[in-house]
Amino acid sequence: MHIRSVYNTTGVGLLISGATLFLGAFFLMGTAWLAALGLAMVILGIILLTLARAVPRLSPEACRLLLQTGLENMSSLMEELQVNTNAIYLPHSVTGAGPQAFLSL
Repeated sequence: MHIRSVYNTTGVGLLISGATLFLGAFFLMGTAWLAALGLAMVILGIILLTLARAVPRLSPEACRLLLQTGLENMSSLMEELQVNTNAIYLPHSVTGAGPQAFLSL
């Protein structure tokens, strides 16, 4: 399935269900927290619809560069926060998606 169609489908679904949830929760039930959830779904739907139009096809080199830049930014952020604790690495058998690190702050 093409990535743009996934963004479009998910965006429209979030937009419709979020608007329905917002209107029902705010006007019929009077619950603010459920209305806020609906509004958040509407915002995410709009973002996904915008991404569907903006997503270019990136080369593997550009993806690697973006990942490397993100890791460097995360490293700088941890250094600025003066985090001195060691990370606990969770193996693939625990996470199911691949190795991840847990950093307790």
